[in-house]
Amino acid sequence: MKNTLRKLEIFPAFDGDGIAKRLEKMAEMGWMLEKMCPFYWLYRRAEPKKLVFHVSFFPAFSPFAPSPVPGEEEFSDMCDHSGWKLVAKGGRMSVFCAEDGANLPIDTDPVVETAAIHSVAMRTAVPMGAAILLCAVYMLIGAVRELLGGASMFGLSTVSVAFCGVLSALAAIYYALELAAYFSWYTRARRAAVTGKRVRYTKIGGALRFLQWSAFVTCLVWSVCAAIFAAGPERFLIALIPWAFVTFDRVSGLTDALRRAGVSRGLNRALTLLASAACYAALFIAVA
Repeated sequence: MKNTLRKLEIFPAFDGDGIAKRLEKMAEMGWMLEKMCPFYWLYRRAEPKKLVFHVSFFPAFSPFAPSPVPGEEEFSDMCDHSGWKLVAKGGRMSVFCAEDGANLPIDTDPVVETAAIHSVAMRTAVPMGAAILLCAVYMLIGAVRELLGGASMFGLSTVSVAFCGVLSALAAIYYALELAAYFSWYTRARRAAVTGKRVRYTKIGGALRFLQWSAFVTCLVWSVCAAIFAAGPERFLIALIPWAFVTFDRVSGLTDALRRAGVSRGLNRALTLLASAACYAALFIAVA
């Protein structure tokens, strides 16, 4: 019997309530969250329990800065005293659980909670999503132009250009939807917080899952076609897709190890960038 479970979990970046509900369901099935990795969450088999989960966002956290960051110990002590146990961390997000639903809530002030989430969003998901959205739109425009008889796009075949166009369209829709959902939630949450109320996050999880699986199927079909017909720069582009996932996962592990070892934020960031560049250089040399 397997004691661990790796599961792809797709949620909007700041849907704390949705994440908590999912983890509560998994705990009732006998699976407890252990680690939040970039492309999957690791669960460990445990005694089925009815637990209450809470997701909190702490702006001072950083994937590069060694712990504890300013305010982290005070925050952890407050959670412990309130009966909440830290389950896992993912970036600036912390997941807590408790066996008694009557425990004191962690985030008691909607104004402070909304401001913390917005601070994290403007440092991470919003700029990254905007950058990917712009790149996806640029790639989509380039693919459409070539398919209509324009200039060659990186010397790719028509089939690969079509696949690039589909993937670019899916990425553009994904990040446009996520950004729109976030700012829609933030606008409503900021107004409601003044009156002491909390607003649930915009429900787009189903749409995001559909878009991600569509992109996965597109990549799979493209890879099969490339294995038969690809040559030259297309081999590099096709190999880049799975390699990007592997590299990101491994480099994230390196970043986390350096952070736990107490390496400074600046040095950790520099070594992470260097490791990423080395991985992609190795790929280029291998397929060139």
